[in-house]
Amino acid sequence: MWEKDLLSKKEMIYATTAFERWVHLLLAGTCIYLFLTGIGFMFHSFAFIPTLIGGHLIPKFAHNYVGLIYFAATLCAASVWRRECMTFHDYDKDWLKKGGGYLKKTKDLPQSGRYNAGQKVFFIFAVVMGFYMLLTGLIMWFPLAFPKILVRICYLMHSIGALAWGIAIVIHGFLGSFMNPGSFQVMMHGYVTKEWARSQHGRWYKELQEKSLPGDEKAV
Repeated sequence: MWEKDLLSKKEMIYATTAFERWVHLLLAGTCIYLFLTGIGFMFHSFAFIPTLIGGHLIPKFAHNYVGLIYFAATLCAASVWRRECMTFHDYDKDWLKKGGGYLKKTKDLPQSGRYNAGQKVFFIFAVVMGFYMLLTGLIMWFPLAFPKILVRICYLMHSIGALAWGIAIVIHGFLGSFMNPGSFQVMMHGYVTKEWARSQHGRWYKELQEKSLPGDEKAV
């Protein structure tokens, strides 16, 4: 389907750069690995997951180091999307008040910029969770360097954070694929249709038109 879409680039807009897609892919990949191995360590009923990839010892060491890669990807994401996703406008607030049109269909949903308010909130949560999981994870990694009570609290906090982050990722993936057909391709090959851009991110599309930038030649 992607190949068919890319054949008609005149009707497409290059929405994301290759670096943005790689950062997103690295974040997604490390999150999935950390979550799956994490629940394998946390719940006996999921202990088969670490067993499938070498027992418990190897995945445990890998979990720690993949966590560092995940945090590095979080820093890259913060540097790439900080300016756009940390700025909220009045129309973003209205978008949030209306639930983005997901909870109830509305005809007067404010047009979004390159990223809608929901994506901005998710970005902020992702960066916060990156630091949260790193801090609690490091204390768990070096338990002898900290008071026992702090280590025990961090085990609980790390587990709660992992569950909350896992739920957020599932919701993000669901809304970015099934609920918004055409969104998934943004992070796969970078192209979106002009009609999709007009309907999903109307303000950004207008900015492209006003700047007269060929969307299939330069990402904004």
